[in-house]
Amino acid sequence: AGAAQGQGHRACRGSSSSSSLRSTTPTTPGTASGGMIDIDSVSDGDEAVNAVKKKEYALVFMDLHMTRQSGFDATLQIREFESATGLAPCKIIGLTGDMKEEVAGLCLKVGMN
Repeated sequence: AGAAQGQGHRACRGSSSSSSLRSTTPTTPGTASGGMIDIDSVSDGDEAVNAVKKKEYALVFMDLHMTRQSGFDATLQIREFESATGLAPCKIIGLTGDMKEEVAGLCLKVGMN
């Protein structure tokens, strides 16, 4: 929430069971209860990509192992879309229980922050 305070940005969170997209509406900076963050939900990687194509997001929480499309593939598609349309890249944070060091490197390679 700190990065989006008062800026009217949106954030997205994706997970295998339920993905959420957060859109922020500037009201009272620093207070989620004041209307700073709304949550939009999606259920898989394909829906996460489609949601980002419909709205501009400042932050994405992306599960790496989502159904229909992995978080890696979804991130690549989001980065391609942003590049093709001239949008500033949103922050994408990969979420996983995987402890392998190479997974962190792959997250960075596909464009996660």
